[in-house]
Amino acid sequence: MKKNPVYVVGHKNPDTDAIVSAIAYAEYKKRKGVDAVAGRIGSVSSETEYLLERFGYEDPRRLYTAKSTLREIDMDKASTAYKEMTMKEALDKVLKLKNRGLVVVNKRKHLEGIVTLDDLTYMWTKSDEQLADIISSIEVDDIVKILEGTLVLKGTHKLSGKMHMFPSLKSNVEDDSIVLLRNEDDKLLYCLELGATMLVVCTSSPISRQVLSMARDAEATIVTTELTPLSITRLIYQTPSIEHIMIKKEKIDYFNINDTIDEASKKIAKSRHRSYPVLDNEGKVVGAISRYHLFNYQHKQLILVDHNEKKQAIDDIDEGVVLEIVDHHRFGGFESENPINITTMPVGATATIVTNKFLNDGMEIEPNLAGILLGAIVSDTMNFKSPTTTSLDIETAGKLEAICGVSAGELSKGLIDHSESLLSKRHIEIVYNDFKEFNIDGNKVGLSQAVCKSAEEYNALKSDLARYMEDACKSGGYDLMAIMLTNPNGSGSYVLSAGARKRVVNAAFNINAEGFVNNLVSRKKQLLPGLIKAMSTK
Repeated sequence: MKKNPVYVVGHKNPDTDAIVSAIAYAEYKKRKGVDAVAGRIGSVSSETEYLLERFGYEDPRRLYTAKSTLREIDMDKASTAYKEMTMKEALDKVLKLKNRGLVVVNKRKHLEGIVTLDDLTYMWTKSDEQLADIISSIEVDDIVKILEGTLVLKGTHKLSGKMHMFPSLKSNVEDDSIVLLRNEDDKLLYCLELGATMLVVCTSSPISRQVLSMARDAEATIVTTELTPLSITRLIYQTPSIEHIMIKKEKIDYFNINDTIDEASKKIAKSRHRSYPVLDNEGKVVGAISRYHLFNYQHKQLILVDHNEKKQAIDDIDEGVVLEIVDHHRFGGFESENPINITTMPVGATATIVTNKFLNDGMEIEPNLAGILLGAIVSDTMNFKSPTTTSLDIETAGKLEAICGVSAGELSKGLIDHSESLLSKRHIEIVYNDFKEFNIDGNKVGLSQAVCKSAEEYNALKSDLARYMEDACKSGGYDLMAIMLTNPNGSGSYVLSAGARKRVVNAAFNINAEGFVNNLVSRKKQLLPGLIKAMSTK
């Protein structure tokens, strides 16, 4: 059974802390002997992209589901063939490999179809007309090659596909036909008189001058071979290319390497074939699967960082196996079938926890790794101005500054400069990229947070965003929706609210005429507690 890596992943709509913690903790687990790979379940923000590029890291692998995919299971090596391969070559290959068929590809390894053993043998059941049509597609040189013969004379006529053995009934030898016979002058001359365009002669002796002369005048072809007439007949019918009998791509079932086991199983259950091609994202054939492979595989193993609630986790989380959680948030009812390792601390960033894992185990933190860890702490604590910031965050950041040679202030400025403007985002992204749902005193409440760089940015979008939130409130059945548009320097947030209980927000916070609340930067420690207090007394 194929052993897959353990994926270390952050939450949906990942922020810088989620991405960096996944990268760093995957590295930590590798040093502990675990085959760990960093993953992500959303797009990387421009702020995070800047940080990773600055310190030489690539984006983690994108994951879409906790379900196992074909990429993560054993599969057979695909037995491939080009459509130009003759039927004999294909049959020989199938029998040699003890396979049931071949995957037909082009020179770039892109799928063109399949040809099965049944396809190769079913040809013998075709009618004379169908066989003649197939034989008419072959070239003289192909016949010479497959018969291991000698091309004595090459004529100009295209092969009609009609084939006869002589001696036989005279009516069987038709104009433009291929005739199989022995090296006897009277019979050879007679067939040429009847209009045969190709003579396949069973002989090791030379053809007479008289026959050659008549064949040359008739522009006919003569091929000699030492094979028996029965062997010649069998081989000529195997000379056409498999293009004529293969099942083309449009009519077969095939899979992408990122398809889930469930998707593949449902599709295969409705199909008759024994083996199915698997393609990569470029359309190249990378393997083949059968029903057997779908019953014998390892479920996806996961380590969750910077989150623990299923609503924030990768889709179909119950289909995977969660081995560990590393987080700095409250726990939201996560359940597992088996005991798991959990590391949680009330600090400002998961990157702080991960950094101290390295430090406590005496592991070296290289300058580039220290750089992204520092950036994650600075980002999540808003350069230590968030009320979630602890002394451990500040102390840890100081150690990372010394290692990477970059100050937290400088890195914070770079992150802010490279963060995206809200004006470049759709309303749905602004509201739901960092959205959490709560039940407060029987009220369904949705709270969002986004970074807003300036008053100009806020004023340009507030009216349309407020209308969007009112619509979202009604369609989602919320009593209250509120969003904090937080200044990245940590001075406070603009607050917009919607729904039947939106007046509670004004009662809970001192919102000025511009819609700004000084020093309000944390949803967890400021916005949520304030609303709980206000809504429980109203």
